[in-house]
Amino acid sequence: MVTIIKNEWRNLLRSRMAIVLLLVLLLLAIFTVWQSFSAFKTAYNARTEAAVHMREKFTQQGEVNPHSAAHYGHYVYKPISTLSVLDEGLNPYTGVTLRLEGHRQNEAVFSPVQESSSLLRFGQLNLGLVLQVLLPLFILFICHNAISGEKENGNMPLNLVQGSSLRKLVWGKVFAYTIIWVGFLSVTLALLWILTGNHSTGSVTGRLAATWCLYSIYYFIITAIAVFISAKSKTSANALLTVLFAWLICTVLLPKAIANMGENLTPLITRLAMDKQIAEENKNGIDGHNPRNERTKKFMDSLVAVYKVDSVNQVPVNLDGLTMQADEEYHNVVYDKHFGELAKNMQQQNKPAVFSSFINPYAAVSNISMSLAGTDIFHHFHFTHQAEQYRRTIIKIMNDEQAYGGSKTGDWDWTTRADFWEKVKDFEYNQPSAKWSLQHTGWELAALTVWVLLVTGLIHFNTNNINILK
Repeated sequence: MVTIIKNEWRNLLRSRMAIVLLLVLLLLAIFTVWQSFSAFKTAYNARTEAAVHMREKFTQQGEVNPHSAAHYGHYVYKPISTLSVLDEGLNPYTGVTLRLEGHRQNEAVFSPVQESSSLLRFGQLNLGLVLQVLLPLFILFICHNAISGEKENGNMPLNLVQGSSLRKLVWGKVFAYTIIWVGFLSVTLALLWILTGNHSTGSVTGRLAATWCLYSIYYFIITAIAVFISAKSKTSANALLTVLFAWLICTVLLPKAIANMGENLTPLITRLAMDKQIAEENKNGIDGHNPRNERTKKFMDSLVAVYKVDSVNQVPVNLDGLTMQADEEYHNVVYDKHFGELAKNMQQQNKPAVFSSFINPYAAVSNISMSLAGTDIFHHFHFTHQAEQYRRTIIKIMNDEQAYGGSKTGDWDWTTRADFWEKVKDFEYNQPSAKWSLQHTGWELAALTVWVLLVTGLIHFNTNNINILK
């Protein structure tokens, strides 16, 4: 086996075209790492400066009415991970700026794609594209004649006469090429780790290690399939056409078709329609029960009972603040219901793509890579959920200040002290662990396991039965 690997490396070194292509691909990977990291630093610095600026405006807004401050709102920014250099995932399409205000939950806006030209929206060169699409194409070009070329040159009988079985020869070539691709991957990820070391957030090293394992398995699968097809094909031309057709189907046609299928099977509600339903249920009650006037009456009666007074006019606190907070909490229930349905529908819409991993390893690697980079839909939901919890916290603080800070019911000109805002903690996003990320990719991990077992079984049980003379 070692002899076969060394011999394959020597033959590859004699191929000027293969060396040139590999060097070009390596330079392209280094360029994309540098370019993506430069874009990351720009975005990171811009969001950091914006967050500091908005924090200063929030703490220095002076003596204002808390309810007016709640309507003015506050802005938080989605943090950008260093691993987005590796795989941008959905980041170009999801918003980065979120306005937090009373009585309303906004969606993140100002995605990078919105700020780009229409030409750029078709795709941008990045490291994920190189590792997931271009390098596999290069692998297929190099490996398509691994065995068929030996047949055409008449070297196959000589190899077998020297005591090597076809199975052993195939495995030797698979490992020889896989080691090269893993070395290429190691250099690229090592460069990325060095560049992003000073900007690390979370377990970057652990996520990079898991990404290294993911792509190593991916390249092993592609190499094994290419060499096996080469062994089964009568000519190298037939093998090349077969592997290129498979690449086109798996990386271009099938993902788009599956995405369209998921969109047609589970269409999503528009933001306008969702806002209309939320407003309707907040006014008239969920499912038409408990409308706002009934809720208000029950709430006022509860205040009379709690403070042991004869009427709401005798309640010793500002009823405006208490009423607004009660309405806010009911609105949160309505929002959670609709957003939960939306999140469930989005996951349902993505299920065809998830299960397509069993017929397309590219789909599995793409989803797992986004998850490890923290750029998938689950990480976006994680951010928006934490931002929403922070919104509810600061709105409650403002309503409580309105209610218990010393103002009277109906006194909308009352203002809180200027130093009150400094007591409100700033928003801090806690990135989930790599384990949490991988929990959402169980089917994709299972699919990759099936693919490894499949290609291993094909080579182990079928190669010795192949007619080497045809």
